[in-house]
This record gives sequence, structure tokens and C-alpha cells, in this order.
Amino acid sequence: ECDERELMKGLLQAVPNHIKTMVIIESTANGTDNYFYDTYMKAKKRQSDFVAIFIPWWVHEEYQSRYSKNLELEELDETEQNLYNLMRAWSFGKYKIDHKQALTKLAWRKWCIRNNCGGSVKTFMQEYPSSDMEAFQKKEGRVYWAFDRDKHVIPHFEPDIDMNLFIGGYDFGAEHPTAYGI
Repeated sequence: ECDERELMKGLLQAVPNHIKTMVIIESTANGTDNYFYDTYMKAKKRQSDFVAIFIPWWVHEEYQSRYSKNLELEELDETEQNLYNLMRAWSFGKYKIDHKQALTKLAWRKWCIRNNCGGSVKTFMQEYPSSDMEAFQKKEGRVYWAFDRDKHVIPHFEPDIDMNLFIGGYDFGAEHPTAYGI
């Protein structure tokens, strides 16, 4: 097994400190307990000279359906509608995604989830993230990516004072402070 921190210490020594040199570190994020996450977050917070650049999956031209039926706006579920809006609002320089492209990319996303990701939206989000925080959620991400209040929240109740009943729960979310409830 490779210690990525030690490997990078050695590799970075080989890069000349010259204006015409560049170090590009690209990776599938795979959680938050690794060199890539630490380096990316330091760059994002401007605590290093690296520049954090995130490019969402839909920018890649090859990630669009050429063979399956394209979607119609009315067919989109809430997540797809949010992605559609995000795609339409996002631009990089002169690069802009129009209505038809967004629907074509969402059709590809459906195909990819079904065929390449074992039907798992979370796997798709890991391999083809829409945001940097989505990319880093593999290990520490939301346990319930599709939160359902009826399934995942224990309703409040008043215990019998003589029962001496104690119920506690922790939530160690990657991007949220620890939550504890009694």
C-alpha cells in the first residue's frame, strides 16, 4: 500500500520552483481522510499556493446520451430538476449548456446509474460528482442521501418518569457538526 503523503513529499521535490512549471493533482475523491482532500481543501481556503479547481461531470462532452430516448423537462424528478437548473446556470468561460444539452446529459446520467453504477445514485455521485462536496462523500457522506423524514426521524415522545429510559443518537456527517439528541 502506498502512503500518498510520503509519495507526494518526494515527487514535489522534483518539481522546479519556476514560473513555467505546474503540478496537477487529479483524483477520484474517495472520502475525506486522504492527501487529495487535505490538499484540495487547503487550496480552496487559500492556505496553499495550489488552486482548487472542480469540474462537474456534465462539462465532459462524452457524458451525454446519443442512443437512448432523451428526457422531457416534465419527466424530471426533483433531483434531476435541480441538476438541470444547476447545469443551465453554470458556465465556464464561454462554455454554456443549453436546454437540449442538459436533457441529453440527464438521459445519459439515468443510463449510467442503471448500467455502470449498479442502480446506485450514490455511486454515480462518487464517480461523476456535481460538486466538490459531493465528490468527497464516499466514506463520510450522508448515510441517507435520499432523506425521508418518516423513515429516518424518531418522533418525540414523553417517557414514563419511572422507566429510566435513555435514548441517544449521534450523527457524524462529513460536512455537518456532530449532532446529538436525547
